[in-house]
Amino acid sequence: MIDRDQVSRILFRKRFIEDALSEPGAAADAKRYRELVREHAALSRLEHQAHAFFRLADDLHEHRALLADPDAAIAAYGLYDAARRETIAAAFTRCFNDAKLFQAYRQTLSTLGDERQAAI
Repeated sequence: MIDRDQVSRILFRKRFIEDALSEPGAAADAKRYRELVREHAALSRLEHQAHAFFRLADDLHEHRALLADPDAAIAAYGLYDAARRETIAAAFTRCFNDAKLFQAYRQTLSTLGDERQAAI
């Protein structure tokens, strides 16, 4: 697992680089300036990826906790509200019926395809 503290320590350097780049004579040494810009770009990419990774890790942790305690999941998603529960139940029923209809269509098409192959 990636350690948040270690990533934070690495990204802390980005502040110093930004300060160095904003100094009045920063561009005077072209080679040093290029190095700082490249390092800043690399740290910016790392920061973006780290934030995305840790956001997903937090979501995963939260979802595992909800799975471990179904009552918490029901409360978290407001399913104790009868109207909302009915709306969600109706949506699931529609999805289930659509899935059954899809299966029937697929079976019909398969049967027609079999009959067509037999006729040839």
